[in-house]
Amino acid sequence: MTSAPLGFSGAGQIINLGTNNGVMSSTVTTIVLPAEALRSAADTTAEEVVYLDQPPTRRFTGRQHELAAIREVLSAQRAGPGVSAVVVHGLGGVGKSTLARQYTQTFRETYDLVWWIDASSPGKIEEALAGIARLLSPVWAGTAQQPELTSWALAWLQRHTKWLLVYDNVEDPALLRPFLGSLGGGHHLITSRLADDWDDLGAAEGALLPLGVLPQGEAADLLWSWVSEWDPSDESRWETGQLARELDGLPLALDQAGAYLRRTRTTVAAYRGRLGLHLSRTAAGRDPQQTVARIWQVTLTAIAADDPSAVELLYALAWLNPDECPRDLVTRLAPDEIAADDALGVLHAYSMITFAWRDVRVHRLVQSVLRADAITAAQRAHQG
Repeated sequence: MTSAPLGFSGAGQIINLGTNNGVMSSTVTTIVLPAEALRSAADTTAEEVVYLDQPPTRRFTGRQHELAAIREVLSAQRAGPGVSAVVVHGLGGVGKSTLARQYTQTFRETYDLVWWIDASSPGKIEEALAGIARLLSPVWAGTAQQPELTSWALAWLQRHTKWLLVYDNVEDPALLRPFLGSLGGGHHLITSRLADDWDDLGAAEGALLPLGVLPQGEAADLLWSWVSEWDPSDESRWETGQLARELDGLPLALDQAGAYLRRTRTTVAAYRGRLGLHLSRTAAGRDPQQTVARIWQVTLTAIAADDPSAVELLYALAWLNPDECPRDLVTRLAPDEIAADDALGVLHAYSMITFAWRDVRVHRLVQSVLRADAITAAQRAHQG
């Protein structure tokens, strides 16, 4: 897929991506911005604007090498044309988005504007960029349509340099090419499960950063940050290290296990027994979904004891948008608003969901486990 560069010397081009029978396609729509709007984009400043999908976690552990690697690539001086971009790629549950949030937290003072973009599907990038115009130029934005807002935001980004765009959960690199090709003044941080199809990124050497599971020591420290709050004994510390190894150092599994332990005050030794894991099992060849499934089986039992309706709600969330499920929609899935709030509170306490403004979010790996279980249960019921 090829696209023309975006230009704003009197007129802006915005790439609107769509689908044609399931195949990605692109069309170019020329948006003519008024001269006043272009001057506004050039003259408007941003000061410490940070827009994220959710705050960085206070339990962030390790990853110092990865943070330094991202910073080194993004801040390197370029000898010629190109784009300052890093692609953090890895399996689901390894903490790609968490690392991106932590980068914004660690280096936020070096940017005038940090903007988080859900880039999982066509159209979301344009909509997210339009939010920049709504924030920085609210008076003009109040009378403009989304294509104009996106054009204004792109014009602003072209005329300023101290900004960072975070494209989260990119499933099709082609969606980014129009933007990376025209916005060379700031920094781009990308998270994706894809390790390939980034050849024409136009970024510097080292722009592809593979992210794996946490090393044993860092995994144990992350889990210990949950357990030590209520059981700081030496025995518990040792058991925590063993559990971290048995969970393959997968950050998502570690956080869900930690949330369960904190919520139920179960000893780590007892929890290990419930998981049915053994020290002889290594991380080699393990499927992250299987690891999360083991966590989920134990956690779901505890959730059902706390609030049976929370289990039903969780299964419903498995089939909805994982990133932007409006809370008012979730409320309609429960008997009433109070029941919905109670159920969501239980699910959040066990780290099965997170909140982003008025949206409810479920990790895609958790959704996969829940869907697989629901399908298996349906098949057994049909065969029986």
